[in-house]
Amino acid sequence: MKNSFVVLVGLVIVGVLLSHMFLYQVRYDEVAVRTTFDKADESSIQATPGLKWRWPWPINKVTLYPRRLQLLEDKIEELQTSDGKSVIVRTYLTWRIEDPLKFYVTLKDPGEAARQLSSRLREVRGLISNHRFDELVNLDRSKLKLAQIESDATTLIDKALTEAGYGIKVESVGIHKIILPESTTSK
Repeated sequence: MKNSFVVLVGLVIVGVLLSHMFLYQVRYDEVAVRTTFDKADESSIQATPGLKWRWPWPINKVTLYPRRLQLLEDKIEELQTSDGKSVIVRTYLTWRIEDPLKFYVTLKDPGEAARQLSSRLREVRGLISNHRFDELVNLDRSKLKLAQIESDATTLIDKALTEAGYGIKVESVGIHKIILPESTTSK
């Protein structure tokens, strides 16, 4: 009785280890890239959720990417407007992986994507600096240009990423916060 229990436990452990080696799971909010000897092609993309077969490493390697929207917030930075006033601005960007194969080939990792997007997000500060202070902060909503700045920034960054071939789609770029420094407030 005792030997059969030990054999049963051993078989369960072996079964779990083998399933871990030969199976992987793709959740509904993920997409997988299964490479063979680190080579990826169109057949490498596994988008349907469920359990999938694979050969153990080093033959197959599986990288899972989220399908959901990603948020990248930039640090707060002081800028000069075109009329010489100072504003402190914090921008954000939302993005998603549109083409997992291109993303895997060019960037491989969401951390690297965040670094690339962060450098592109700095270009938005130049767009903000081209506008006057009263176009950023005003009681009259018809004079505000924030929606135009955000739309122009989204178009600019999305075009640059499409040309770079990263497989990323920028959904929106926006201004999260505008703070007025003391020197601007006193004026």
